[in-house]
Amino acid sequence: MYQTQTSKNDTFKFTKSGTVSVGGVPFNVVTPEKAEGASNIIVLKGGPDNSYSKTMPKKVDIKVGGFKANRLNFLGGVTGWGFNGNNDDKSDALTVTVVSSQGQKETLVCKNGTEFADYIRRIDVPGSKFAEGVVKNHQMRWFTKQLNEPMDIDHITLQSPDNHSAPTIVAITAEMADVNTPAPAAAAASTTPTPTFALTKAGAGTLILTAANASASSAPVAAPNEDANFKPQFTDPVPQPPATRPANGPRVLLVGGGSSHDFVKFFGGTDKATLAPHVGWVDFTQNANGVPAILDRVDVLVWSANQPISSATRKALIDYANSGKGIVALHPGTWYAWKNFPEWNAQIIGGGTHGHDKLGPYTVKITNPDSPITKGVTPTFEITDELYNYNPDPKATPIEVLATASSPLTGKTFPQVFIVKHPKSRVVGITLGHDARAHDLPEFQTLLKNAVEWAGGK
Repeated sequence: MYQTQTSKNDTFKFTKSGTVSVGGVPFNVVTPEKAEGASNIIVLKGGPDNSYSKTMPKKVDIKVGGFKANRLNFLGGVTGWGFNGNNDDKSDALTVTVVSSQGQKETLVCKNGTEFADYIRRIDVPGSKFAEGVVKNHQMRWFTKQLNEPMDIDHITLQSPDNHSAPTIVAITAEMADVNTPAPAAAAASTTPTPTFALTKAGAGTLILTAANASASSAPVAAPNEDANFKPQFTDPVPQPPATRPANGPRVLLVGGGSSHDFVKFFGGTDKATLAPHVGWVDFTQNANGVPAILDRVDVLVWSANQPISSATRKALIDYANSGKGIVALHPGTWYAWKNFPEWNAQIIGGGTHGHDKLGPYTVKITNPDSPITKGVTPTFEITDELYNYNPDPKATPIEVLATASSPLTGKTFPQVFIVKHPKSRVVGITLGHDARAHDLPEFQTLLKNAVEWAGGK
């Protein structure tokens, strides 16, 4: 991490991952297995000329997308070759530049011996606090920076002075805090690759930024004020999954809502009843744009929504897939539904549907009976449904077809059930499901149950 790329003596061993509370502040700690390239922390350029950390980026930009905050909390506060308690090192360690959607800037300077100290062991400094129990070895610290005034943060830039020390950050939590509430830790007074941090909501007035996928995020970048005039179609309260995965199965969130379907009755009521005996937790919402706040507690996302979605929701869905969680794209979830979200079709579901046959009977044929998705399903079955004309995109993520159907109108054959070979996520596409004639069908219910169990890692 600091001296060489292969050295294991200067790495951190985290005691837990996910949302970790430190001093009452939620931080999102991501495991290397779930981070792009196994890079789950940010080390910026610094250290001796022959060190590995000297090859790191000098600067990273964190796209926030207009979240309003007046306080930033940092988990990290350590360096390679920093203040060690036995020297007078008061050099600059990290410059934080906060830029609003209106172009205003505020610069925060963090120093060795104030907010930052060497990683090697616990070394207390006045501007940060020791993060008890976060790592098994060395030390991790945390500190808070109060902004001069609240701002709609477009992005945050972290920049190293490129000196003898290599500043390290694990996670950042932005919040809209009561100005009369003192910051939890003392704060000092006070642009190469530009990785993008993942974003997850953590309740009202809080946004967690984490170094997950920092080296190669493929999430869409929102233009300033892209969501300024966005109005969600649904605003009902989203369900609250349990904090940890139950022993008897995954936490499953059914997300519907939009047009042309009775989402509440079939994708909510019927499908929830189908899945409930087989999973640890399941619930339904039509508030697709409220879902990012709870995705860190969802193991499988069953997505049928075709409503407008914001840039923040788009990014959250890509980050969710890249985190390795499970996705089942169900019926309208396999459609080309959004001009502003091509990544859904290209990266996540491997293609899409532009049209379907008129509602009526047709035959579904299982083409891979050995797949766990098709286990227990009869080799052919009749269904009355909209035959979705799903087409794989040769330029998109490849798929493996598990079941097909031939159109009674054109004779053309289309995939009806498939697995997407996403590099991180387990993704299943099921094009079936217009109304009760599909959702009540035993074969449909078996496919849905199997898809959720497989996507959830069973």
